[in-house]
Amino acid sequence: MDKVIEYKKIVRELLTEIAAMALEQDGGIENQLITDDQHGHYLLFYVGWEGTKYYYASFAHLDVKANGRVWLQHDGTDLPTAA
Repeated sequence: MDKVIEYKKIVRELLTEIAAMALEQDGGIENQLITDDQHGHYLLFYVGWEGTKYYYASFAHLDVKANGRVWLQHDGTDLPTAA
């Protein structure tokens, strides 16, 4: 299998596992996993309202480049994502 395709699969599975561990907040805050296999962008974030406060923040953002490199753009978890 092409390494870019394999890396995209690994990143997608990793963020899916992290999303499953992230607890949904009571109220209007939800976790969202965005995967774009065509362009190699993967984002896990939470968004929503808690009372009068609005939240929009990233848990993790990874890109898989055409040359096979994986860029960890942001890791807001306490997990060893880059290990």
